[in-house]
Amino acid sequence: MSTLNTAPNSPNSPLSMEERMELERIMNIKYASKLMGRLFTITSHHDTAASFVKVTLLKNDESFYYPIEGRIEHKSQNLSAKEASLLLIDYIDSYFDEFLREDENVFVPIDWSEFSYEGFTLSLRGQIQDLKSESIADQILAEGKVLPKADTLQS
Repeated sequence: MSTLNTAPNSPNSPLSMEERMELERIMNIKYASKLMGRLFTITSHHDTAASFVKVTLLKNDESFYYPIEGRIEHKSQNLSAKEASLLLIDYIDSYFDEFLREDENVFVPIDWSEFSYEGFTLSLRGQIQDLKSESIADQILAEGKVLPKADTLQS
């Protein structure tokens, strides 16, 4: 099942569904010429101390799935959860701007890494995945099929 448009905001989201959808629409228009059939989705949630945002660039079939996750300790930095979420989205948007401008050769670390932005400290992580191929591989493994040996493929 595709995650496309199936990830509603968490009940703890500082952003309304309308705000999230408008931000997605803006990013999809802004980068339309570079998306190559992909689109952006945004989810967010928060707890008493931190805000979390995930901006995902993906193909509908999930053969390209690139979530950038961000977190910021909003309480200790005197931000509201909504301000913190919008700050994260702004920073992630600037990352995707560079990623798409540089022919997709700029990456954030796979593990949480700290960044400074507009005087605030935040953390990001991300990894490009091919969920479609991973699903097919999981299915093959679950069925226990044995692949032919390389020398029998040449016959």
